[in-house]
Amino acid sequence: MEKWKTEIEELDIKLQQAQVEKSRFQEQCASLQSELEKSQSEAEDAIERLRAEKEAEINKLRSEKNLEMEKLAEEKDAQINSVRAEGKFALMAERDSNQLLKAEMQASQQTFDKRQQDFLSQIEGLKEMKTDALNELSTLKEQYQQNTLEKMAKIDELKSLVSSQQEGLTQQQQKLSEMEEEHGRKLAGKIQEISELQSRLEQQAETQQQQLTKISELQSRFEQLAERERLKLSELNASHEREMAAKNKRIDEMQALLDRQMEPCEDVVEVTQRNRIILLTGYKEGSELNELKEAIEVLGGTVRHGSFSSDVTHCIAQGRTAKLLKALLKGIWVMDQSWISASKSSGGFLNEQDYGRRITKKPFDGMNFSVTRGFNQEAEKRNAQLLKICRSFVKMGGGKFVELGNNSDYIFIAKKEHSNQLARVQSLTWEGFLEKIESLGRE
Repeated sequence: MEKWKTEIEELDIKLQQAQVEKSRFQEQCASLQSELEKSQSEAEDAIERLRAEKEAEINKLRSEKNLEMEKLAEEKDAQINSVRAEGKFALMAERDSNQLLKAEMQASQQTFDKRQQDFLSQIEGLKEMKTDALNELSTLKEQYQQNTLEKMAKIDELKSLVSSQQEGLTQQQQKLSEMEEEHGRKLAGKIQEISELQSRLEQQAETQQQQLTKISELQSRFEQLAERERLKLSELNASHEREMAAKNKRIDEMQALLDRQMEPCEDVVEVTQRNRIILLTGYKEGSELNELKEAIEVLGGTVRHGSFSSDVTHCIAQGRTAKLLKALLKGIWVMDQSWISASKSSGGFLNEQDYGRRITKKPFDGMNFSVTRGFNQEAEKRNAQLLKICRSFVKMGGGKFVELGNNSDYIFIAKKEHSNQLARVQSLTWEGFLEKIESLGRE
């Protein structure tokens, strides 16, 4: 659409330029026509003035000649009369005088003829100048007509181009109108869909409000159940004295359990210089991870990234991850990243004890774990797999799950639950359990 608007604006600019050029050309043609007409008028006026001047001069010469002729004739008549009066001698003198006068008249006639010839020559020259001027005027007219025809041809060509572009523009505007109509229809459809979606959202909001009401009711019921559970716990506290007799027996069993824990962990992998298989966890793809992989391979180790296989001997983690906790529970070396850089500088893997930690016995061997209802609800809200992960970590550490209150060593509770529900049982939240695992091997 923007492209069409730009083309339309360019066509409008070209059309305006063509119209301006046409107006300028018409003004030039009109000016040239005016100059030609003015030159022709001035030439005709000059010819007429010259012709009038020459005619006036000829008439003046003729008048002077006639006056001279009349004067000479009067003088001749006077002389003739004088000769007649004076006699024959005077007649002869008069005859000589007449001959002299005749010669003078012939000379005057020749002078007049010469002047008349010069005047006619000038007239012919003026006629030739007029002819040249008319020819030049005709040539200028032809050039003007030729230029006019060329300009008109260009104007017609521009008109044709503008007309074709206007037709294209009209078609584009028609297409644009169709597109706008189509867009309007689609927009109307989208608006209708949005209205329907808004109606659905309002219905969902109403449903959610009803669900919140139900949740409030369930929460009230849960509080009632919690009150009942607290009463049960009070009863359990009352039965604590009855269980004190069995405590000594339990102590003996725990002593035997401790003796078993002193034995080496069967899952611990003995590490040699040749079979270091290092698991990298918590690292994002990038230059740091690539450099770490390259350094391990240069040292002769094998890199695992993304999968925890059974042959892993070392773990390097960035932050707390599930693989890190799993490595700690399995008795695998958990190393600091500086171990790799220091080993690279020395040209071989350095002693693990200076840069890492591991356990040699299962931390929860023979221990019983239980969960409260609050912990179960909290686990379901946080992650559907959290309870499963919790059970796997306990099992990996050598422990097992039992029913609540059935000789439990540890009990998992929610954050908001009281930690002293059973005086003889240690309470653990999920975060406390993870911290407990993460601290293994640091004592």
